[in-house]
Amino acid sequence: MRQYLPSVKLLAMLLFVTGALLAQNPVPNPGFETWSNGTDPDNWSTSNAPGFVTNVTQSSNAHSGASAVRGEVVNFSGVPFPPSITAGSSPGVPFPVSQAYERVTGFYQLGLAVPGSGEALSVSASLLDAGFAVVASGQDFYSTETTTYQPFSIDLDYGTGNGNDPAYATIVILIGSSGAINVGTYFLVDDLALEASTGIVATGDPALVGRFHLAQNYPNPFNPSTTFQFTLPKAADVRLTVYNQLGQEVARVVEQYLAAGEYHADWTAENLPSGVYYYRLDAGEYHASKKLILMK
Repeated sequence: MRQYLPSVKLLAMLLFVTGALLAQNPVPNPGFETWSNGTDPDNWSTSNAPGFVTNVTQSSNAHSGASAVRGEVVNFSGVPFPPSITAGSSPGVPFPVSQAYERVTGFYQLGLAVPGSGEALSVSASLLDAGFAVVASGQDFYSTETTTYQPFSIDLDYGTGNGNDPAYATIVILIGSSGAINVGTYFLVDDLALEASTGIVATGDPALVGRFHLAQNYPNPFNPSTTFQFTLPKAADVRLTVYNQLGQEVARVVEQYLAAGEYHADWTAENLPSGVYYYRLDAGEYHASKKLILMK
């Protein structure tokens, strides 16, 4: 569905608001780096039952940092036992948030013991009010096998909620299936985040924009936030994407239909390591890329 930005005048009025939406990532232990008890990632509950079955473990095959979380379907008393992880120190205990987030993002790998059997990685997230009623929620399923980390982004739908302010959030990740559950199917997940608005703002007079152009981000080097600037001489479906040096997508900053004009889009690299990255603008038949440096 095409999404049109409001008028330039209205967006200028919203500049202060969108700037305020850029916040720290509230997901606890989002890169699964800390496992104090040696069994579960800190601030996450899992399907592990110490002394009986372990199907969630720490993995050195990480998207960034030293570790990720791995969940695998194992045989427990002759029955396939699927893995699950839930953000929070125990099931049913969500983590606190202080604003309305738009999406949950992260990176995953998926290995299927029996391809085509209906198994998939399920990722769901909910924002809750102070009374633990649902404010917004989102869920998606990933069934394509991949041995390299792929990004995911799931929008949170406020139309399903009660309109209250979010106070808590929960994220649940598991292996589900529309058919059989097979021993050996596994997932790897890393670098989770709850993201707010990117702060995209239209500026200037669209009538004065004469060409497509992607400017150098500023500041550069940056830590951890930077701003991208680009111009569109005509309306286009726009995608602004950030890649690491291996060519792997690490963030999708803009993905929507925009009218002609000059735009600024803010981005925060909260969960990424220092290094050289590249950003690419695709707008209709126009394509351009530049280098940026994250220095923490």
